[in-house]
Amino acid sequence: MHSLTLKVDDGFYAQLLSFLKQNKQQVDIVEDIKDDGYPAISTDEARMRVAAAVDRYKNGGGTYLNQEEYNSHINNSIEKLKAKYANN
Repeated sequence: MHSLTLKVDDGFYAQLLSFLKQNKQQVDIVEDIKDDGYPAISTDEARMRVAAAVDRYKNGGGTYLNQEEYNSHINNSIEKLKAKYANN
């Protein structure tokens, strides 16, 4: 068996992956996952975090953003990610 590393355009990725999955007998798909710096958590941990966030919201705790603040926060986050991954 041969190994092949590809860089695939986002718009074509799903189509290529679908083709490869249709040929499972001939293909062993090993996806390369880059470390994003965030620790992996279990499904149970994720459920506990969501439940805690819902409780905070119901009890009026936490800090919430209005639409303008949210848009600004998201735009800043996207720009930081673009800068972080610009050379990858």
